[in-house]
Amino acid sequence: MRNSPAKRVLIAEDNDEIRKLVRSTLAREPSLEISAVSANGTEALERAIALKPDLVVLDLVLPGLSGGEIASVLRKKLPETKIVVFTMYGDTLGKIVAKSVGVDAVVAKSDGLTVLADTVRSLLQ
Repeated sequence: MRNSPAKRVLIAEDNDEIRKLVRSTLAREPSLEISAVSANGTEALERAIALKPDLVVLDLVLPGLSGGEIASVLRKKLPETKIVVFTMYGDTLGKIVAKSVGVDAVVAKSDGLTVLADTVRSLLQ
């Protein structure tokens, strides 16, 4: 992937600290470009539709639209976009919600940023 153009990523996370950590972690990946960062679901969906990123990192619980609602719309409008849910609800509930809306992967926040970065890299290969 070294010679291919950078893959564009959109991050939707309402917690400032976590949003900054996710952004800085993924920005260190040479094959990725952070194309947008949103703190609420409505803005995240609008930006995703406008920018058509290669991958979206979504929290499940966001103000405005939930991550599940966003994923459901993106599955229909941008079927090629990969969706990773990064959530505190990475247990059974989060996986059930995520599977029902067709996300590509669920990473529990308790698993950490390294697992998130590994998952993102894997999905974009």
